[in-house]
Amino acid sequence: VEEYEHRPTVSTVTPEQGDILLYTELTGTIEPQTKAAVIPKMGGEVLEVHFQAGDYVEAGTVLLTIDSDALTSLKLQVDAAQITLNDSNKNLSRMQVLFAGGDVAAQSLEQAQNAAESARIAYESASNQYELHIRNMTVTAPFSGIIESRSVEPHDFVGSSGAVCVISAKGELQVNFGVTEKTLANLSLGDIVQIEKNGTGYEAVVTEI
Repeated sequence: VEEYEHRPTVSTVTPEQGDILLYTELTGTIEPQTKAAVIPKMGGEVLEVHFQAGDYVEAGTVLLTIDSDALTSLKLQVDAAQITLNDSNKNLSRMQVLFAGGDVAAQSLEQAQNAAESARIAYESASNQYELHIRNMTVTAPFSGIIESRSVEPHDFVGSSGAVCVISAKGELQVNFGVTEKTLANLSLGDIVQIEKNGTGYEAVVTEI
């Protein structure tokens, strides 16, 4: 029986320069792109809470109202400043008449004008503080979104440093993930990455490293 030697077939190609693609799989956490903890601007007793976790709220929606003992004191300051302003304006009007008749010196008129101006500034300052306090008694949603969590109940005492809820905006999502130093060296802002969730693929862009 004649036997034949089988040799592999070899072909030659011209060398070419190309890219080698390396893929790295990472696990990340999907979060809303816009998310915020809502913190009151003043402390006090919570009178009413108008939301539940999971609710969708529009920007400016009243979330809760706060009582404050300082409101009465501020209102008294406004009333006192109003009285002083009225008296100062009356005195200024009297001085203007007297000055026109030559019965008082220019210095007296100037003093009355300065007193009226000071009274006006004091009244505006007191009014602004009072109105600001009233606005701060109402906590509103900073933007439209979903209430993720609620950490306040009626009659709770809240401060100006603790969050009463966390709200996340509806819309674009972001994926946060950690990388090794080797992967980081090959990652740049603007890179296109592929995201997969529940078998569905998405294209994303690296926006922060």
